Amino acid sequence: MILLHATDNVCIATRQLKAGDVIEAAGQTLAVLNDMPQGHKIAIRRIDAGERVIKFGQTIGFTSCDVDAGQWVHTQNMHAGEFERDYAFSTEVPPDPQPLTGHTFMGYRRPDGR
Repeated sequence: MILLHATDNVCIATRQLKAGDVIEAAGQTLAVLNDMPQGHKIAIRRIDAGERVIKFGQTIGFTSCDVDAGQWVHTQNMHAGEFERDYAFSTEVPPDPQPLTGHTFMGYRRPDGR
């Protein structure tokens, strides 16, 4: 699972999930409550009805009902809603990632031997 920002209340499924799967997200273990496709949002804590859904550290919508931790967050329980927006340019610059070590890529052997 991918947590995109420390303030997010959803993480992203890195693979297709089935109800009952157990995942590690945001430093906790969650039971998945719904089947869901790869790339979709999973609540990492309870989100009450009308509360902001936060992804990338930004409000992306509001819950239309209570959403439990481990539940799929999508159009069935989320809507766009009205709120003030600040269109300022990004000011957060994340640190450079740690370099990968111990990995190499020697290319592909082609039919002609190259």
